[in-house]
Amino acid sequence: GRDDLAALYNSTLVSRLRTASVVCSATGALIGLLVLLGWITGTLWLASLNPAWVTMAVNTAVCFVLSGIALLLAIPDGSSRPATAAALKMLAGIVALAGLATFAEYAMGRDFGIDQLLVALPPVGTGAVLAGRMAPLTAINFVLVGLVLLAHVTKRNGLVSTPLNLAVLLSAVLSLAGYVLG
Repeated sequence: GRDDLAALYNSTLVSRLRTASVVCSATGALIGLLVLLGWITGTLWLASLNPAWVTMAVNTAVCFVLSGIALLLAIPDGSSRPATAAALKMLAGIVALAGLATFAEYAMGRDFGIDQLLVALPPVGTGAVLAGRMAPLTAINFVLVGLVLLAHVTKRNGLVSTPLNLAVLLSAVLSLAGYVLG
């Protein structure tokens, strides 16, 4: 019962997984914060994290920060906290909606101005990706991340489905490869 659950949360394997989850979540949020700092200070090499890389869109950086924080909140600690669950739902919803809105812009061929809310950039870009706009694959990735986090918090003690987790992983790997390779 409850003692078995407490023993599981205190086990060495779970402790190591929790530590790895904290490191990965914090790294995502830190990447987003560094890019935002680059935009705020006008240091574009920081906004791309590497002079040879494409500059990350501001909304992408914001979604990195929000999803990193949401992932930190999603790490189980054996307690039930309604405020944490509510904050997680809100952050996950924002991340999913930002990704969905951006993907809808590409799918409909329209610019709703979502990515220009924080920083206005001229509508020039590389190929099908407009400057200042989150890339379509990144948008899909944030939709999936938001949905996984919403599923995590809305199902009582439930596990998120494996196919959705695999879709998030595949989308994240493709997004990262596209970002690094330009």
